Amino acid sequence: MRIVYILITFVCLALSIVFMYFGFSNKAGITDANNMLAEQEQKVKDAQNNLNELQQEKSGLELQVRYRSEPTAFLTFNSVPSSNTAKILDILKENNVKATFYITGSLIQTDEDRAVVKRIVDEGHAIGIRAYGSDNVSEIFSSAEKYMEDVQKCAAMIKDITGTETKLVRMPGGTERAKSYCTQYGNGTETLREIMKSLHDAGYSVTDWYTDAGDYDSSASASSLLEVVKTAASSRTQNDGYKTYILLMYGTDVSVELLPDVISALKELGYNTFEKIVPGGYAYIKYPVDY
Repeated sequence: MRIVYILITFVCLALSIVFMYFGFSNKAGITDANNMLAEQEQKVKDAQNNLNELQQEKSGLELQVRYRSEPTAFLTFNSVPSSNTAKILDILKENNVKATFYITGSLIQTDEDRAVVKRIVDEGHAIGIRAYGSDNVSEIFSSAEKYMEDVQKCAAMIKDITGTETKLVRMPGGTERAKSYCTQYGNGTETLREIMKSLHDAGYSVTDWYTDAGDYDSSASASSLLEVVKTAASSRTQNDGYKTYILLMYGTDVSVELLPDVISALKELGYNTFEKIVPGGYAYIKYPVDY
């Protein structure tokens, strides 16, 4: 009986060891499976990110092909809002044309101004930042810090009015004039490089233009300005590169008179597509820039 008892004890001990082994082995198997699952999930995420990047590159290449073959116009307006912004929006709506409006924050003085700024976004146009105080170039171009303070102040005002965060910027006078402002009031081209880097790091796209319509001059003849626009726009359709045309306009009485004729003339020249500027899309100045 003693021998049987010893054998039974030995068998029980052996079974316990076996069960413990398989238990630990099973736990190890679950851990390995979880690790493998996590690795596969990460691979899927990486593949999706790569796919998104490839899709963006593909879209960019498709745009390049289209912009090189199909004339495309970008109507842009500075010094917004003005007393004529609502009339300009009416004309664009009548012609089913989208445009881009660059806001000067200090011009927003009344509830009517705020309403027209909101209307820009509500009607599907793009909205961007020119400056909060575009006349204060001596301060805003003295340093990158001062410039970004001005941009952020205008951006906050736009978001408060429209609920939209914009990442579009057009410098007062454009980048060429900004270069001279930085030389006059800051540390030369180094200040402009610092401004461009700050804008880039904050996700902003900076855009200039091809032709200034000259409609800021209320004494100008709309018919003479139209000829300037037509000549410049026509030359863009003839080159071997991009057949795109960015027109800068303002908000004077001349602008209201000129705009319908500009739209008609561009269509006659083959510009059947009118687009608004989008961040990171066509017609922005890529960073870094060798100034």
